[in-house]
Amino acid sequence: KMTLPLDPVKTRRWRKNNHSGTTLDMRRTINASLRTGGEILKWQKKSKNLYQPYVVLMCDISGSMKNYSRVLTHFLHTVVQKHKTVSAFFFGTQLTNITTKLRSKNVNKALSEISRLYIDWGAGTRIGHAIGDYNRQWAKKTPSQNKVMILISDGLDSDAGKNLKQPVEQLRILCRKIIWLNPLLRYEHFRPISSGSLILKPFVDLFLPIHNLESLEDLVKVIKSTNNSSRM
Repeated sequence: KMTLPLDPVKTRRWRKNNHSGTTLDMRRTINASLRTGGEILKWQKKSKNLYQPYVVLMCDISGSMKNYSRVLTHFLHTVVQKHKTVSAFFFGTQLTNITTKLRSKNVNKALSEISRLYIDWGAGTRIGHAIGDYNRQWAKKTPSQNKVMILISDGLDSDAGKNLKQPVEQLRILCRKIIWLNPLLRYEHFRPISSGSLILKPFVDLFLPIHNLESLEDLVKVIKSTNNSSRM
């Protein structure tokens, strides 16, 4: 039943809307009155433009994330099923787009199809390589200014942060918001001090735990509140 609150968000721009607009458009009203000798026959109205947020989910399936991979895959399946403006990727030492596989309504069939892909389950994690691949191959295929990136990883990078900063800097430009979900945040005294984590953390808007269903529910609440606060 869980999903993401991806309601349309208002922008600063206005559009013509005589049907349901609630704001008077004086410029169009005056321009229209010029055609009737200055007499206003109909008030012109406008409303704010809306856009549908686009969400990219990148899920770490390395060895250190194996305890969380199955429930996270089910979560990704649910989200992709309910939203057309969502893309999902697995990454370890390489990046794999699993969006089309998750379109299958039967989650077991989707998992079976994903298992046939060449995916490096339980291997290492090359975060910089994965983000770089996304920037080069997939970023231009989705709206950039409206995009939210949700990175699911413990931040334990096999490359020790090598070649990570530049891809993350570019990703920061391409996305409206970056959310990092880390299962290690479940531990009270955890601090992101690994080489990869130290590079990644400054570019992140939200840093949240993800280790059980309750944390997924909290994620939904946080995204809903941030979407509401960002509406213009």
